[in-house]
Amino acid sequence: MSRIPTPATIEATPAASQPLLQAVKKQLGIAPNLFYCLSSHTYLGRHVAKLEDAENTANRHGSSNDIKADAAVKFAAKVTKLRGHVTGADFAAVKAAGYTDAQIIEIVQHVALNTWTNYINTVGETEIDFPLIKAPKVA
Repeated sequence: MSRIPTPATIEATPAASQPLLQAVKKQLGIAPNLFYCLSSHTYLGRHVAKLEDAENTANRHGSSNDIKADAAVKFAAKVTKLRGHVTGADFAAVKAAGYTDAQIIEIVQHVALNTWTNYINTVGETEIDFPLIKAPKVA
């Protein structure tokens, strides 16, 4: 059970939140509890982005089967692991793959957003209402 309760229905949420949650429900078929990164992203990758299981698996392990996306995923993993202290070579690699400065900023913003939601969900012990995916063991 979550430490921080989540409303049972969209109607029980603040009025300003309801249109956003209705849009999420229309797209996903449900309005989930706050997104818990791995389980929700695997679900969204499969059902919204229509990624193959092999791509979802590669992403969970810090890579991609698409060459350009692989550079972004690897860069995001380094941003996460190094807490933003990437090297000039790391930055050059993602630029060489064809990403603009604006797109690199967006990658970093996604890392920050995912870190933030994971912290909230960990502190709140948010109940995961997506099919549960376990994180791979890190060496």
